[in-house]
Amino acid sequence: MRTSPSLTLDLRTSPSLTLDLRTSPSLTLDLRTSPSLTLDLRTSPRLTLDLRTSPSLSLDLRTSPSLTLDLRTSPSLTLDLRASPSLTLDLRTSPSLTLDLRTSPSLTLDLRTSPSLTLDLRTSPSLTLDLRTSPSLTLDLRTSPSLTLDLRTSPSLTLPQCEDPLLLSSVDSTFMLFIYKVPQNHSL
Repeated sequence: MRTSPSLTLDLRTSPSLTLDLRTSPSLTLDLRTSPSLTLDLRTSPRLTLDLRTSPSLSLDLRTSPSLTLDLRTSPSLTLDLRASPSLTLDLRTSPSLTLDLRTSPSLTLDLRTSPSLTLDLRTSPSLTLDLRTSPSLTLDLRTSPSLTLDLRTSPSLTLPQCEDPLLLSSVDSTFMLFIYKVPQNHSL
């Protein structure tokens, strides 16, 4: 693929495929007939995937620190972030996304074009979110003791009740907010 920047692959009869992207920085894949695909991204920092007809895809990001995914027609995607501390997701046309953060202690999400996002933080103790252009966000904090949010331009944030105190502080340290679970027979 050294001299071919564009390639179309027919995966109808090949359920499993391994691609060497060392000499091809850009590749478009049609996954309509292949529910499972393994990609080696060690030497390709950039890849475009068409997920219109493939609801499930597994990516090995151990050697690829940056990846851009177009989720316009794929409401569900599972990402293995064990060795990839940074990932950029385009959520412009995908209102719902599920991320498995069990092996990724830190993740940064750009929510500029996604007004709503639900994150399950049960296995991720730390998460950083940029909310500059996202007025609404729902977070499940039942098992996440620590969370850092940039609330400079986010007037609204919805949080469920937590057994333990939860501390939220803005990046510029202009305010601090403690949220406790109030017992049934008590009031604030």
